Amino acid sequence: EARLPVDSKWLLILAVIGTLSHPALDWLNNYGVRLLEPFSSRWFYGDSIFIIDVWIWAMLIIGIWLSRRREKAGAANWRRPAVAAFGAVCLYIFGNGLITGEAEATGSEEVLASGQRAKLMVASPPPVTFWSRDLFWRDDRQFGEGRFDLGQRGVNLKAAPRSIAMDDPRLAAAIAKSPDAQAFLFWSRMPFVEIEGNIAILRDQRFSDPRVADRFAVRLELE
Repeated sequence: EARLPVDSKWLLILAVIGTLSHPALDWLNNYGVRLLEPFSSRWFYGDSIFIIDVWIWAMLIIGIWLSRRREKAGAANWRRPAVAAFGAVCLYIFGNGLITGEAEATGSEEVLASGQRAKLMVASPPPVTFWSRDLFWRDDRQFGEGRFDLGQRGVNLKAAPRSIAMDDPRLAAAIAKSPDAQAFLFWSRMPFVEIEGNIAILRDQRFSDPRVADRFAVRLELE
């Protein structure tokens, strides 16, 4: 059986690229990554790219497909489409970083103009409309939401601020008895709680959309 020779040098280079690029790409989304583990559990967030970005996938697939066609046809410059696609992805990521920065700055100004102060402002990329950002802001006691669209003036702040409600005295005791709640708060970047009678539901602002909220929540019984 014939075997193709393997260049160990390039195999090592590809392994290093894969090892370094994986956490780097994870950092770009708003789920976060703990880059310094096991030395530190600090989370890092890029907030620039949706977790599964269809535009990145489309650019890479088209670039590889075109290069494969040219290679089979014997073209001398068959690598060019793949290289161009990679360059386009890099520019796309850089541009999205600029959009996130603009969204956070504009959102903070709008919140300040409304009489509040955003101690934390997160601009979250939506699945398809990369030119938009879902904004989530909070101070020590309340939080709110907004929407930023590139090319439109200002930010659309949604409804009135809501209470974070994490200072309910019954909540600390319930969390101390719940490993799930402790794990959730370790992961959560923007936690808040909804209290209904003796039931508390821990949520995260970034994932409070009704379509996904139940997947990112922990229910607690209050005493």
